Amino acid sequence: MEPHEVKEFTLKIKDKWDCVKLLLNCTRFIGINYADRSIAVPPKASISTLGEYLKLDILPVPRIYLYVGSNKYISIVFPFMFDTRMVTPKLWYRGICVTERIISGIMTLINSHKENSSIIGKTNSSLIELYLSNDEFDDLPDESYYLLGELLSLEMGYIRHDHDPANENGKIHPKIHFDVNYSQNATFKYGISKILSSQEFERIFDKNSDCYYLSL
Repeated sequence: MEPHEVKEFTLKIKDKWDCVKLLLNCTRFIGINYADRSIAVPPKASISTLGEYLKLDILPVPRIYLYVGSNKYISIVFPFMFDTRMVTPKLWYRGICVTERIISGIMTLINSHKENSSIIGKTNSSLIELYLSNDEFDDLPDESYYLLGELLSLEMGYIRHDHDPANENGKIHPKIHFDVNYSQNATFKYGISKILSSQEFERIFDKNSDCYYLSL
């Protein structure tokens, strides 16, 4: 991942809209770079040598893994079917081919929502009704509205592994910790004693591997 691309994936996640935007940015990046096999991550490579990179793991549960150096790992679910049978991969969601035009339409709606603080806090259906009544969005594909509603209702399974010595505050804010969920009302931290490797982090989501245990 190039330095100018990293900022698209490291913006602070404050709400579901930010999380959907992160998912779509990752999806775009994977689709654009799929044909370049040289970006494949060596299975035994360390985070420190790889720097920033993005990984899509289809099995056993489709998830995106975003590694920002050795300081931050983020994982969310990947709700699309990734069809790689052709040179240019296609994305599908419940029978809909998710094109760049559809993704761009969703991004337009998300950016409008984030810029217009007066509509924050309304329900998803009310927001979509508002957009449909706004001439500014007349040219957006109908699928953009549908897919936005679907993604806003999706359980993202967000978790972040942080190595944050700058904000360390004893056991109140441990140097190394997990942030689970993203909103201020739902998030909680769990301190850990060491920085996990990428393999150890991904093992958390592997239903076929042994579980970690919490030490309370």
